[in-house]
Amino acid sequence: MDGANGRPGNGPSTAVSYSGNFLAGAAFEVTADNIWFEGYWWWVCDSGQQAGAQPFALWQVDKTNNGVLVDGGTVTSGALTSGTWNYTALPTPIQLSRSIPYVVATGYVSTSGFPNTNNEFGAGDTYSAGIVNGPLTGYSDTSGSMPVPSNWAAQGLFATTHSDPTAHIPDNSFESGNFWIDLQVSTTAPSSTSYRLWPSLPNPPGRITDSAANFTLGTEFSLSESCALDRIWFYSPPEASELPTECGIWIISSESLVAGSDNSSPAWSGAAGSGWVSCDYTSAGVTLAAGTKYKVAVVNGAANPSAWNSATLDYWSTGTGGSGISSGPISAPNEAGASSPGQSTYNAGAAFAYPETYDTGGAPTYWVDVEVTPSSATAPGAFLTFFP
Repeated sequence: MDGANGRPGNGPSTAVSYSGNFLAGAAFEVTADNIWFEGYWWWVCDSGQQAGAQPFALWQVDKTNNGVLVDGGTVTSGALTSGTWNYTALPTPIQLSRSIPYVVATGYVSTSGFPNTNNEFGAGDTYSAGIVNGPLTGYSDTSGSMPVPSNWAAQGLFATTHSDPTAHIPDNSFESGNFWIDLQVSTTAPSSTSYRLWPSLPNPPGRITDSAANFTLGTEFSLSESCALDRIWFYSPPEASELPTECGIWIISSESLVAGSDNSSPAWSGAAGSGWVSCDYTSAGVTLAAGTKYKVAVVNGAANPSAWNSATLDYWSTGTGGSGISSGPISAPNEAGASSPGQSTYNAGAAFAYPETYDTGGAPTYWVDVEVTPSSATAPGAFLTFFP
């Protein structure tokens, strides 16, 4: 990395000659909370590479179906400049979830060629241990010491069967190649932003379909400052045929519901089985206090409920949540740091009830989330990092 201007060394001066469909990508993760993805960098060679408008997209790696497009991560550049790095900013930065494999991608129908440097990420290569730059980690090839954790694909991602990076993720690799796509992240949140525990995570990792029929399921959290309650979120897995019938915020100390938060007929934003759905509270005027311990919860109180929820085992013990999660003013404790009897709690029964029973099935998370907006604007210290 060039410490003088924040950019790594220049890419190749001459593009590899090629005509046809082309996708290029780079796989990475962030190892800290409160990291915001701001935009894409793309090297354009001095010669042999077209410099027209370039589309970019952000994917979450999913080993079951290759990838899921991340909302808000798609943008198209203007005309590019040859012989230099070109930056394309997102209209609005998006927050990334910690320890989740992502891929930045670009693509086009090549009429001349593309930038490439082989043998960069494999064993014995320059980046055989990946690239660690602050909280930004670029993976190595599968022969290196920091491969993509999902055993999905190697670094140096490309594809020639497609040209649209929003329609297909680059899912092949060749000779540990560096295709000279980069990204920019920051710790500076956009002004007046809202926060969730699991942002930019279209497909929660390691989930299994649960069998909790008439159960109230919850996630413990607290706030560092007072916030407006915007939404309650719930992940409805593809196998689901029903949505929660009630949702709300419980106060742990009194085992009572926050006034105005109990919604006995939520209008969810999506259908059963469609992934993350939300119940809107932006017009309800509900304020959550700083320092109070809460549980955001949902229940399916249908008479004969079928499959409707999922869980990821060990999440709050040995998984990503084993050290807790923070997102702006929101903090969710790990299993050991949660209020008794633990983070992984539920309540059996069709009625919406305080989750007080400890789940002995392996410290799972049920993917119940909360979205809030701080009462006052906050801006953490900023830094910019780049890959590779």
